Amino acid sequence: MATEYRVIDSALVRALVDGQFPQWADRPLRPVDPAGSDHVIHRLGDDLAVRVPRHSGARGQARVEAEWLPRLAPHLPLAVPVPVAVGEPALGYPWPWAVTRWLDGEVATVEALGDSPRVATELARFLTALRRLPVPAEPPGHDEPLAGRDDDTRAAIAAVAGVFDAGALTSLWDDALRAPAWDRPPVWFHGDFHTGNLLTVDGRVSAVIDFGGLGAGDPAHDLMMAFTLFSPAARAVFRETLGADDATWLRGPGLRAGRRPERLPVLRGGQPPDRREHDPADHRGARGVRRPLLSEAPEAVGDAVSALLGTAIHSEHPADAGFTPSIASMVTGAGARRLFVKAAPVGEGLGEAVEAGVVLAGAVGDLGPRLAGSAAVGAWRVAVYEVIEGETVRRWEPTDLPELHRLADRLRAATDPCPIGGTSPYADAFRPLLGAWDAPERLRPLPVNLRAAELADLERRWSAVLRPGSALHHGDLRRDNVIRQPDGRLRIVDWTHQWTAPGWMDVVRLAPDVAACGHDPAALLRATWPDAPADHVDVALSGLAGRAWRDGHLPGDPRLRHMQREQATHLLRWLESRRTTQASPLWR
Repeated sequence: MATEYRVIDSALVRALVDGQFPQWADRPLRPVDPAGSDHVIHRLGDDLAVRVPRHSGARGQARVEAEWLPRLAPHLPLAVPVPVAVGEPALGYPWPWAVTRWLDGEVATVEALGDSPRVATELARFLTALRRLPVPAEPPGHDEPLAGRDDDTRAAIAAVAGVFDAGALTSLWDDALRAPAWDRPPVWFHGDFHTGNLLTVDGRVSAVIDFGGLGAGDPAHDLMMAFTLFSPAARAVFRETLGADDATWLRGPGLRAGRRPERLPVLRGGQPPDRREHDPADHRGARGVRRPLLSEAPEAVGDAVSALLGTAIHSEHPADAGFTPSIASMVTGAGARRLFVKAAPVGEGLGEAVEAGVVLAGAVGDLGPRLAGSAAVGAWRVAVYEVIEGETVRRWEPTDLPELHRLADRLRAATDPCPIGGTSPYADAFRPLLGAWDAPERLRPLPVNLRAAELADLERRWSAVLRPGSALHHGDLRRDNVIRQPDGRLRIVDWTHQWTAPGWMDVVRLAPDVAACGHDPAALLRATWPDAPADHVDVALSGLAGRAWRDGHLPGDPRLRHMQREQATHLLRWLESRRTTQASPLWR
């Protein structure tokens, strides 16, 4: 049966809580970012969390956790979510949802925990404690034998063959099938035991969350973390403490993949875990992309950076955002001098983006970072920038809005008309990504009352409307690419495209990001670009939303896909509010 997805926003969650639990109606509700792949999560006041399933695959979790976690929690050495209430389907939302106690902590990362024998021991002891608890005659979940999942798993491998090493994944699956099956009494398993379901406080694991896969049967279900989190040394401690035999150890990756075949890509680089040693410094950004280090580039690239830095490199810290696998690192040299490095080879667009950034740095001035130097090293292109003091914007706060208005004014003054030559229309670059609305049968149901035919008609005007634009276009303006300085001033980073578009287009690109934080995108556009032609803005919204809604439901990096779905939802809702008087207010 196909998985059904629902779009969930803060307005819906607020209405569900207020309608069913009026005792909490006066509590503030704040979305948690990033949320999980199965649930949209909001913090309710200081001590509660609301967890609403995104898709039908998670529809039973609220009731499972409410029934079983109060019985299991007192016997476990780490905190688990304490259910407070289960909400019922309502307001067109079809599944049960939950209110739980809020657990403080940060989502665990490979960088923080992957090398720690202490963490390996703590997690093995948690699983041991869980497995020792009595199993009822009718436990939750369904522990289907591996052979029963063969067809689904091989289909999942085929679906990601263009992105991951299908041969290696098949080999991993075949090894699991050949291993002797579990022939002892069933034991409890978490069922989704991975880094994203661990919370940490001060570098220590504090809680295990998300028991939607809770069940009883083969303990190998919970072994996947051994290969996706731990270094070889820590993995050995984990296995020894857990007492896993050879057959169970082989079944682990296969059971995890077979239980959730759509998550096969969690295996690093698509390689079987016992055939490719884990890199304990797996430098993934906050959005899941592995950032390479200078040490992985040709030695001459590191030498060029040292020359631009004026000293040997003492330390390197990769950026924590982005979706492209180019080098993007903060480097520090003698005397605590710091620079930000972008580097990549030419040929697939990455090195070309570094080159474009060098050209654009002089054009945008203090809108972006100041270029400290650049170099061409064989096929590699290197650019180093002065570090902008501040932090990447994680959420647009109300106090940011006046500064956003000022940023848009500065953007307009500096980039419209475009201050450099050699540019090309953004409309042409984006055009191959259009066409989603022409095949509505391939799309998920829309979260708005707009017809695909109406959207397709708008999208067909894309080139005519956007191609004449003469402003320099950033092309990826979102909070990931904005730095908030200590004085509140905003600066834009990651200028990598020599594109032109109407000046208001960057504000439209920023709109879903602003809406996702609870602000009105229409108000932002009125305040910054009041002369933007209304019908032209509708055309832009339709084209951007079509690509994001289509791509957001394709296989790939779950964080990227979540961002695309979120962008599409807010673009469509804004477009709906612009084109119908019946649309209800979405931003209050």
